[in-house]
Amino acid sequence: MKDKTIFLLSLILIIFVSIQSCQNHVKSNPQITNKNIESLYSKLSKFYKDTSFNGIYIYPDTAYVDSVFVFKGTPIDSNVLALLPYFAAKDLSWDDAFHGVYRFTIDSIYSGFITRVPGEYTSSDFSLWIFNRQKDEIVASMDIAALFGDAGDCLISNSYLFFNNNKQINVLNRSYWSYDHSVEDSADTRIDVQQSFLHTRWTNKGIDTLSADSAALHQAFPVHMDQLIW
Repeated sequence: MKDKTIFLLSLILIIFVSIQSCQNHVKSNPQITNKNIESLYSKLSKFYKDTSFNGIYIYPDTAYVDSVFVFKGTPIDSNVLALLPYFAAKDLSWDDAFHGVYRFTIDSIYSGFITRVPGEYTSSDFSLWIFNRQKDEIVASMDIAALFGDAGDCLISNSYLFFNNNKQINVLNRSYWSYDHSVEDSADTRIDVQQSFLHTRWTNKGIDTLSADSAALHQAFPVHMDQLIW
């Protein structure tokens, strides 16, 4: 009986030591538990085409329903959208789809994701998502294009994205709004028009507004500013 008791105690001790050894091995090798976890960057990238540029114009168009529209994009799976931060996707309607358009490298840490997102009625707007690859998360979202029209109201917003000499991503944006009074009164031929321009820049500290001075921006970027007017 005594020998049997000693045997059982020895067996329990061996099992206990084995369990502790396995636990310590897992703790000292965290890659074992994480090796099969796919990053958000990888999941999101599947819906985008890779591109590179010095400058690119982003414009909305009702042609997004046409397969030849260059910014048509690929619908992003709802399971991936659920992983995104509130400011990027969750504050927008999911009635219409998000579409991945282009992915590009900003620097050694950040990437940009040009995304077609839900507008007032359809996926007619565009956002630039800034992704930190080291943290594996979207850290900022910039509105870069929009298209809306209803009952006399019209809104058109488009942008020119470019890298400056410091390799920082810049956005020149033009927003145009008009209202046709004849919708309410056929005899009223007035059309109200407002137009604004904005120059912003992304750095690792966030989004900087550099200028909203239309005249100064036309002087600094004459060709690009003219191209934004259509």
